[in-house]
Formats: sequence, C-alpha cells, structure tokens
Amino acid sequence: MKNQEDLLWKFDWDTLVVLDACRYDYFNDLYLDHVTKKGVLSKVRSPASQTYPWLHHMFPDKYECHVYSAHPGINSKGVARAGTWKADEHFKTIDDLWDWGWDNELSTVHPTIVVEKVMDDINNYELRDKNIIWFMQPHFPYIGKFKIEAEWVNDKRMLKHAWTRIIEGEYPVSAVREAYRDNLTLVLDSLDSLLPNIGGRTVVTGDHGELLGEYTNLNRKQRFGHWPGMDLPELREVPWLELKL
Repeated sequence: MKNQEDLLWKFDWDTLVVLDACRYDYFNDLYLDHVTKKGVLSKVRSPASQTYPWLHHMFPDKYECHVYSAHPGINSKGVARAGTWKADEHFKTIDDLWDWGWDNELSTVHPTIVVEKVMDDINNYELRDKNIIWFMQPHFPYIGKFKIEAEWVNDKRMLKHAWTRIIEGEYPVSAVREAYRDNLTLVLDSLDSLLPNIGGRTVVTGDHGELLGEYTNLNRKQRFGHWPGMDLPELREVPWLELKL
C-alpha cells in the first residue's frame, strides 16, 4: 500500500477533493454507484488519524493553492484550531465556506453549499491553477437519509453533539454504520454533480478514516470517531481516486 503523502505531489493534480473522515472500505463499496466519472482507485495509507496532524504531514510548507474550505480549522483568519498549524500560512488563498455556509441546525456545512460556491466560480470566473475542495462529509454529524444529528437540550440552551449521543449509547452500532454510509452517499452525490464541470486532473481522497464501533477491547468512547495516534486500518486506510477529466 502506498503512502498518501508520497503521492500528493507525484500526481500532478489540478484539483484535490478531500472528503473528511472518509474510510477506504466504505468509499470502495459506494463510489461506483454515485460517481459517474470512473477513475483509478487505490487504497493508500494516511499519515495520521486526525485532520490537524494530517495537515502537518501533508502540507508542511507554503503552497500555491486555493482552498474551498467547509472545515473551520482550515481558515483564512490565522486561527489554529489545534496545535500551531495555521492554514493561511500554508495556502495562498482560502474561501471560508464554513464562515458563511455553516448550518446551525445541522451543525455542519451541507455539501451542496460547497458545490454551489465552486460552480459559481466556474461559471463566473476562471478557476485557479490548483484548488483544494474540502467537504465536511462523511464526518459526523450524519445528515443523510438516516440521520444522527446534534440535539438541542435544556430548552435549546445547550447543544448536545451528535458524537456524544453515539458514545452515550443512544444508537446501536448498526445504526451508526448506516448513518455513516448515508452521509458518504450524500457527499458523493453532491460531488458527482460537480466533477463533470471541473477540468484537468482531479484526485478524490480523505484525510483519515473513522471508527464505527470496531475493536470491542476499547472503551466505548475510543470505539467511535477518530483519535490521535491510533494506527488502525479503519483510521489510516483512505481512498485515492485519480480522475482525468
């Protein structure tokens, strides 16, 4: 299996699409039914099991890239959400989609917001030479057909995180896996509407994977989500789909 960071600059991509928390096995199972542009799919090893250490490994220097970011941690505001890595010090320009496109009810940015912004630029401007398009899905909260969302409690004075609901046992493992699949399906369908409009060479990948109830030897909290420093295939094996559009 190849290392993701070794491939990043060997394939001369024009557009890098990042699906946050995207496992290879689920992607491999679903993408042919939801992405009409068929490329070459490989299983690659992510250098990290969380976004921020992944960014440290994958983008240690300054890059002539424009980023469409649905992720609050990848921002133009000079804010480091974890550690010292700041996106504005590593990328040329950033569209803070998370800043204006965040849905407070969903507690995330819906993938159609990302597609609409990129399509608006395609229709009205010429896309920059290198672009990174960062979708929040399939990362929780799960807003697909089967939903596991954040929940307002205490008369809407406090937001109970979707992942807290899972860890506390509100949902069986089977439901969590179904919700993850549906979240991935949601973003793949949105991506499919975008890909035919992007020219050049495109890669679709993930930053890390997601634990969905595996490893019963771990406590319930560790069995779900993505935790730093965990070297497990469900967290480190991600898709690398090369498309020549």
